[in-house]
Amino acid sequence: TPPAGTTEGTVRPVSQGTLRLCGLVAGREATGGRVHTLGIPGAMVGTVALGHDRLFDAQLALLEPQLVVLQLGTNDAYDATFEAARFSRRLTTLVRRLLRPTPRPSCLIIGAPDFGSVRWREARMLRRNAEGARRVQRAVAAAEGCAYWDLYGAMGGRDSIERLRRAHPPFAYSDLVHLTATGYRALGELLHEELI
Repeated sequence: TPPAGTTEGTVRPVSQGTLRLCGLVAGREATGGRVHTLGIPGAMVGTVALGHDRLFDAQLALLEPQLVVLQLGTNDAYDATFEAARFSRRLTTLVRRLLRPTPRPSCLIIGAPDFGSVRWREARMLRRNAEGARRVQRAVAAAEGCAYWDLYGAMGGRDSIERLRRAHPPFAYSDLVHLTATGYRALGELLHEELI
């Protein structure tokens, strides 16, 4: 347990060989909830746990989650070969893998947000694919006993990413995909309200 007020630390291997750090838990025991995140840049629903079943199972057993939250779909929409049926199969497989522990954790699927592109053809493809991803996410959530949160609607629907970009201070970057720190903070507050 780190001393109170500690914000930095050092991790050193104790023997020779390759060090693979798959996660780190640091903190002090306190009342309330703990949040563990797994953010993978460029992750798609079919690649999140690809080939890592044993690692996933070991981590889930260690963490004993009471709630699993999945927010995927944006990167999937960038796939020009996006197919709703394939996305559905992959999302169902991932959800079932994450909910294997006993007791079974609750789960929340967060629908794909509004996002876009400055290139109009890509923007049309993204809109179509994201719409398909959201339909699948809602259906899989219902079929697998998960809650569903409509992030797209919470943002304000169609073209909300552009309105967020033009806000003062901006809530989104000009790439029309990523939120700023202010935007992510607002998103966290919206999600907190929904969960409470």
